[in-house]
Amino acid sequence: MASCVFSAGNAFTASLSCAPAISASSSSSSCSSSMGRTLMSAAASANRLVILSCERRDFCGPLAARLLGPPTKFEASKLKVVFMGEEMEKQAPCTIQRAYTLTHCDFTANLTLAVSNTMHGNKLMGWQTTLNSDDVVAEWKKINEEISLHVHCYVSGSSLLQDLAAGFRYHIFSKELPLVLKAVVYGDSVLFGKHPELLEAKVWVYFHSKSKKYNRLECWGPLKDAMQIGAANYYHHAALELGHPQAASKCYDDDGRLKRTGTVLTASSHIITAVIGSGVLSLAWAVGQLGWVAGPAVMLLFSFVTYYTSSLLADCYRSGDPNTGKRNYTYMDAVRAYLDGFKVKLCGYLQYLNIVGVAIGYTIAASISMVAVKRSNCFHENGDDSPCVVNSNPYMIMFGVAQIVFSQIPDFDQIWWLSIVAAVMSFTYSSIGLALGIVQVIKNGGIRGSLTGISIGTVSQMDKVWRSLQAFGDIAFAYSYSIILIEIQDTIKAPPPSEAKVMKKATLVSVWITTIFYMLCGCMGYAAFGDLAPGNLLTGFGFYNPFWLLDIANVAIVVHLVGAYQVYCQPLFAFVEKWAAKRWPESGFIGKEIEVPLPGSRVYKLNLFRLTWRSAFVVVTTVVSMLLPFFNDVVGLLGAVGFWPLTVYFPVEMYIVHKKIEKWSTRWLCLQLLSIACLAITIASAAGSIAGVVSDLKVYKPFSG
Repeated sequence: MASCVFSAGNAFTASLSCAPAISASSSSSSCSSSMGRTLMSAAASANRLVILSCERRDFCGPLAARLLGPPTKFEASKLKVVFMGEEMEKQAPCTIQRAYTLTHCDFTANLTLAVSNTMHGNKLMGWQTTLNSDDVVAEWKKINEEISLHVHCYVSGSSLLQDLAAGFRYHIFSKELPLVLKAVVYGDSVLFGKHPELLEAKVWVYFHSKSKKYNRLECWGPLKDAMQIGAANYYHHAALELGHPQAASKCYDDDGRLKRTGTVLTASSHIITAVIGSGVLSLAWAVGQLGWVAGPAVMLLFSFVTYYTSSLLADCYRSGDPNTGKRNYTYMDAVRAYLDGFKVKLCGYLQYLNIVGVAIGYTIAASISMVAVKRSNCFHENGDDSPCVVNSNPYMIMFGVAQIVFSQIPDFDQIWWLSIVAAVMSFTYSSIGLALGIVQVIKNGGIRGSLTGISIGTVSQMDKVWRSLQAFGDIAFAYSYSIILIEIQDTIKAPPPSEAKVMKKATLVSVWITTIFYMLCGCMGYAAFGDLAPGNLLTGFGFYNPFWLLDIANVAIVVHLVGAYQVYCQPLFAFVEKWAAKRWPESGFIGKEIEVPLPGSRVYKLNLFRLTWRSAFVVVTTVVSMLLPFFNDVVGLLGAVGFWPLTVYFPVEMYIVHKKIEKWSTRWLCLQLLSIACLAITIASAAGSIAGVVSDLKVYKPFSG
């Protein structure tokens, strides 16, 4: 492989990395060419020396950049193409003389491709004044009778902040460049239709920076290859497609994706963040129904079942060999890999049904917390004996309106800071509830409650039975996370040890930490209030003071639930929209987008079907929440419905297929008995929650708040 050199005179200097070919058959994508030799000769007259590298480009980038996830998928519906100037209008559509400027809107994820007939050098020299620093510009050039595409990315230079983030910006540009190239090919499709040979043209990428490390020129090979997977992992992917097993490279795993870096610590953190949520607030009430013996025992039971079935599910991450088998990236991928069509559909329906239930539960919980802030301030001003009656319906409507707005943001679930905010908020209100419980126990001068839970007399004997069963559902809801276990496991670095072994350790650590935290919250809440333990520890007003601390906790709950609602519902939104587009591909109502101007000369593409469908979903879930504003009953029902099928049944069935366990063998019988026992608990919990809803409806007037 010949070395390639580039000199940009007094303006820029750069180095070029040329990736070696896998075999003789791929030598056509080599960087050595007549143009490469021309660039080499140009370097001879350069004022600065350029350090060369002919090793394969294998750049990982900063951790922060990699945490933003995989490259953005190109969507033609989000691309707007504009042909600039009179010269372009007069120019024949098949003329190769072309220059491109691609602009990206961070808020809407829309792209605008401006096509002109040339790009002047002074446009790059004055980049910070003539272009947005995040824009990408490109042009076709012909050197020694060889046509090539030259792409320019501005890494740093116009500000100190850009210089500090040079590595981050370099990696983002490298990661997203295939999207840029796809936009060029799609947006200028007439040109490529007339000149299909352009797909074989070399792509030269100029990264402009004041930093010597990132001021560079790179050969990305033929356009048809570069726009698919990029230069850094092109040859790795090519080997995979040819069926050649690939060891993990410096930056890419055996499936060609960016190298995973997860460990026991990071996986445990993800699980704890996912598990500890609004369900923790009902645990004091749940322990109160079961008592000091059964309450902690049931928590330990659910923790054991959750750990065991999660371990079974972890073994299903790879099909076949635990170290080299095919990866299943999501829960549904695993179900498809092991089970038949009916069970796959059943799993999908249950997942989406669970999402609808979660949306209703979150709306109820958020409104209760908003009402609690209002009542807490009322008690502070008027005394603890004041009625302070507040209607929850306006707050549910407020929450619904907010969700209608947020649901129109494309790819909301991809916002990287969302899980961080959710984690901080959930730990905030959970810790406040725990601290207030401890303080109340000290204030009482002892522990309240009994061995058997709430006493007959305080409630009827039948109510005692139903409430005890409902408590099972509340505890099951608090432990629910199996549906995202595979996604968490997909972040763990490649073997050895296998991802399954690491995930089992992470599950053990996180389940025990969560159980200890739940024990403290549930038991301290019960110890503080005994039979009077509220259904929601922070809103049932077992606590009145300090009112400002309660306000902080309840605001944290609302903030957490606003984001969590979108994270849970986006997959359902996307599923329905993709199904509709496939079912009615010619419908303008479904496919057409209306451009709405935004501040800063940006445009938001409004899709009428997305607006209608997502708004209707939010309206329906909000109305149902107003009809059934019973936090404990809904949480118990959600926990019961989701626990057996998603946490027990599917993991057990997949594990049996994965390990090829013989039917009617001892192990098969034990797994089936576990599944049947959990099904019985699920049915009993659901019955208790439904009975609670029916009981509440007897005295509740719809929409009365």
